[in-house]
Amino acid sequence: MSITELSEYLGHHDPAFTLRQYTHLLPNSFERAREAIDRHMGFPRVAMATEA
Repeated sequence: MSITELSEYLGHHDPAFTLRQYTHLLPNSFERAREAIDRHMGFPRVAMATEA
């Protein structure tokens, strides 16, 4: 679900408000974004230290 769809579903008028309120609920979103960008750019996956 996109942030715009979620914002509309929750009745928020501004998706930025939704992000400010609920980003903390997505603790691994940074890692998912990094991996998606790496895949798009063709970079090989590098195991994180916590995966060892």
